[in-house]
Amino acid sequence: MQPADDDAEFRTHAGTVLWPSSPDALTDTTKCPACFTPLRDIVCSNCGLNLAHPAAAELATVSTAAAERLSRRVAVIGRIRYETSRRPLVVDATDTAVTTVEPATVHSEVGATPDWELPVAVEPQQAAQPSPPTPATVGAPPVTDAV
Repeated sequence: MQPADDDAEFRTHAGTVLWPSSPDALTDTTKCPACFTPLRDIVCSNCGLNLAHPAAAELATVSTAAAERLSRRVAVIGRIRYETSRRPLVVDATDTAVTTVEPATVHSEVGATPDWELPVAVEPQQAAQPSPPTPATVGAPPVTDAV
């Protein structure tokens, strides 16, 4: 029985697939794209991936696209770290406005949004003014008009 021409069905047959140490490793044609062992032949000596298969060209294409997207992701992380380390957050102690953060749902497939949540800032809302403290009555002696 052969799986349907559906990526989800083929994933169960992937066998050894390691995560690369960097996005550049995804485009290194001197190493196996599945286990990153140096290639000595068209078939990986470590995991047996046969790169003579017609889908090897598609693998190279999606690997290049993944490397570009992961490199872009690393650049965005770098930008965030650079900009937040250069411009520290300053909070005005006299400001009583409250900023709330609500999650935005995101999805993880290529072309879709990841399924983890990112906080999204919303407009500051007017903070409620605290009510004045009330005098403590627990354990206090009763007040009497003694003359």
